[in-house]
Amino acid sequence: MTCKSNLNRTRRSSMAGLSHAQIVVVMILILGLASVIFSQESLANRAVMGEIRAVSNVKVDGQLSEWRGFSQININSAAQCISGANRWKGSADLSGRIMLAYSASHLYIAGEIRDDKLINDQKGILMWNGDCVQVFIDTDLDGDYDTTVYNADDFSFGISPGTDGKAPEWTIWQPAGKQIGTILGTSLGLVRTSEGYNFELAIPLEHIGLRPTPGKSFGMGIILIDSDEPGVVKSQLANVPANAWRDPTLFAKVTFR
Repeated sequence: MTCKSNLNRTRRSSMAGLSHAQIVVVMILILGLASVIFSQESLANRAVMGEIRAVSNVKVDGQLSEWRGFSQININSAAQCISGANRWKGSADLSGRIMLAYSASHLYIAGEIRDDKLINDQKGILMWNGDCVQVFIDTDLDGDYDTTVYNADDFSFGISPGTDGKAPEWTIWQPAGKQIGTILGTSLGLVRTSEGYNFELAIPLEHIGLRPTPGKSFGMGIILIDSDEPGVVKSQLANVPANAWRDPTLFAKVTFR
């Protein structure tokens, strides 16, 4: 009891020797340290999509022969069905494999999508009501790891094959107010296949504020949407939780190598 009592008196006397302003500064430093520790733990606990490798050039035409040997993100199981699980009929109905790369100027996203019926008569920001791929990107993963709403460094892109692959297009939903025309240099290549469609999307790094640095990570998520009749979503598969479309903290982690 004597030792504990002496320790408490020492703590009180130490704090008593500080001014109110100094105590405030100490508390701010403690909170800052806790924030850094929480940030590191949060990043460590995120789902991992893997590494993204550099390339010198990609021809954005929807032909995927140049992507041989790249790591793949597979979205093809019942466990990844975030909507319409009772209507999903297997990998031939809807599934995909996604590959990533970057150059000095662009982020490249390639996909081989299996979908037995290509139906999407919705245009622009309404394309989510038909067959499409949604791509989510958080370019400042370290800076806003605990921000659960979109801000200026969180992006949401859409890729639609159109009905039967005849009218492919891309769009952007987030950040709000970011018009397609302002993402200069973005291009889409998409081709119809016997099992669905292949695509390549090139996004200028400059216009999304992403700076490739080996070891640096950014957030990302992919949702595949299936529609077998105009304007009706049948099922969705994803490599992230269902609410990722509105919560960037649910994005997975991608690391530049």
